[in-house]
Amino acid sequence: MSTATLGTPTVVEPTFEFVGVWPILLPGPPQAKSPVVLADLFEEAKANLPALARRHRALLLGRPRFSVRPAADVPGSGGTGYVVVATAPARREPRPVL
Repeated sequence: MSTATLGTPTVVEPTFEFVGVWPILLPGPPQAKSPVVLADLFEEAKANLPALARRHRALLLGRPRFSVRPAADVPGSGGTGYVVVATAPARREPRPVL
């Protein structure tokens, strides 16, 4: 006789989109031909993103997406110049992850 057991029910934790913002300190919008190439800005943000998420009690769950946007379009960015914006799915940590 075989006995089938049900597994422990899984709890699906709510997720949200974590957003990281970094100012670009250039006189104009970054271009592919400028001294600071977009790929360099994205790599720097990608390297910093996990630590930023931890400081805000978030655990990243997927690949981030990067873009450059006018700061005036990004709440909390100060509104002048341009910013690198990274977004990634995340879940809230109950306490800070060190």
